[in-house]
Amino acid sequence: MTEKEGQLLSTHENIKELNLVKERHVELQARLTEKEVQLKSKEQMLAESKTALLKEFELTANKLFEAKQKSFNESNKQTLEVVLSPFQQQLSEFNKQVGDAYHKENTQRNQLVGQVSELQKQTTQINEDADNLASALKGDNKVQGQWGEIILERLLEESGLEKGREYETQANYKNDEGKN
Repeated sequence: MTEKEGQLLSTHENIKELNLVKERHVELQARLTEKEVQLKSKEQMLAESKTALLKEFELTANKLFEAKQKSFNESNKQTLEVVLSPFQQQLSEFNKQVGDAYHKENTQRNQLVGQVSELQKQTTQINEDADNLASALKGDNKVQGQWGEIILERLLEESGLEKGREYETQANYKNDEGKN
């Protein structure tokens, strides 16, 4: 083998090696491209997952916030009921007292009206009696006596006494000597 042949063989070997390196380079380049595509895909999936997680977190946070707000509102409602219950009871009692006072006042007013009416009747009767008495006193003695008896009898009956049981008119009694 000659030196040229040896060089040629060596160059050929080098070319083979170079071809192998090139093939290996192309293969690695293809794998790198594939890995880059996979990486971009994973980055995109990661971004989508991150967005989905953020949405889920927001949804969960909103649900939690709504639950807390509902709980807070319920707690406030119960607290207000506890605070306002005595006031409401007092207001109800006051309303009842006012109604009772109004009813009592109305009843008393009606009684007063009745009493005033009765007083007016009695005043009219007293005026008539006074007029009749004045006429009787100016007239006959017998009429005056009868008038006095009528007034006395009426006065005794209005006092609640019963004729024949608690009093008598024109009764005649005799003493031990037999005198009237």
